[in-house]
Amino acid sequence: MADLPQQSGLFSVNQCIEQNIPFSGGYRDFEGYKGKYPDPKWPGGAKIAINVVLNYEEGGEHSIMNGDTRSENFMTELSGMPFRSGLRDLTMESQYEYGTRAGVWRLARMFEEKKIRITVYAVGQSILKSVDAAKNLVRCGHEFTSHGYRWIDHHTMPLAVEKEQIGKAIDAIEKIAGTPPKGWFLGRPSLSTKGLISQVFKERGIELLYSSDAYADELPWWEAHPIEKGKGLLVIPHSLDTNDQKFISNPGFSNPEDWLKYMKLAFDIMYEEGCAGEPKMMTISLHSRLIGKPARFWALRELLTYIQSHESVWFATREEIARHWVKEHPFDEAKLNKPSHFI
Repeated sequence: MADLPQQSGLFSVNQCIEQNIPFSGGYRDFEGYKGKYPDPKWPGGAKIAINVVLNYEEGGEHSIMNGDTRSENFMTELSGMPFRSGLRDLTMESQYEYGTRAGVWRLARMFEEKKIRITVYAVGQSILKSVDAAKNLVRCGHEFTSHGYRWIDHHTMPLAVEKEQIGKAIDAIEKIAGTPPKGWFLGRPSLSTKGLISQVFKERGIELLYSSDAYADELPWWEAHPIEKGKGLLVIPHSLDTNDQKFISNPGFSNPEDWLKYMKLAFDIMYEEGCAGEPKMMTISLHSRLIGKPARFWALRELLTYIQSHESVWFATREEIARHWVKEHPFDEAKLNKPSHFI
């Protein structure tokens, strides 16, 4: 591949192909499992798999101090406020700092007490700025997967820059956790993110076990590998509804009891379906600066206590889910859905 000067978000699929730019796919799959879900065969006959995700983003957001041209204005108590061009926003910065100064420690203690191992979506620059908090999560045995090097939108980022940042994110996790990430969730990817990630992992000889930049189902699924013909890439979907960002989104929940009720209902339906012979997986997505606040923390603690009161529930990291899926449902190119809609 050439020097990657282009911005992938500004190019069509055909242009990406012509210029040998890796991209995430030229079609959309609207059918999935077509209502006939495979039996995931969760360990111990579990009726549902629960994956708790902690998005570790504090310190990687937009900031003049990070070399950006503006301040952050996303996913805090003041979400939706205009950003400040060329200026710092001390109020916004301080809200992010709460996540690693206070919230993450409260959460880590609870996960340890409840013996729940989680997946940390680690922003590389973030964990390098709060090393003690990050290493405490490592000590507790949690999985570190990559959330990029910066918590910013990558859609129009120059390809060479994005590729460089993928490498820096891997380096950061290796430095803090001792091993490279096995998976990836960028959150705001470019058209080329999946291909670039696959390329960097291959160049470094690192296992890329799964991708999570998708929201389209409630079980993992296989896609054709972006750069290796005849191979597959496992997708473990993320979730934006069973997510604490509902506390600061509109429509959402300001009352922790309302969020707790919603989360319990989501679990109840999925557990009921699992008991009826169709087990799924539920993602509980969290942010230290949001769910780490005392009243919201109470709701999370109540939710996990409620879930743990049920039998046949498997709490698992994404790596554990991925390895289980690879074993029970290995990639079969013949089973891939034919493209249902080209773009």
